[in-house]
Amino acid sequence: MAWIDVDPHKIGNRVEGTSVVDANWLTRSRPFVLNFVAGHGSRDIIASRLGAVGYRCGLDYLMVG
Repeated sequence: MAWIDVDPHKIGNRVEGTSVVDANWLTRSRPFVLNFVAGHGSRDIIASRLGAVGYRCGLDYLMVG
């Protein structure tokens, strides 16, 4: 389990004992993703990036936030 973030200041930290990693981590471990985002338009950007590495909504990830 990991938190994935695009902010370089957050990557390498820990949140409640769980590592914060960059998005490249997805291609190495291929986990199921629960996506929590709040920013306007962020869902589309993340869906596009996940799709680019072969993730499919509903099968490999869910938009939950």
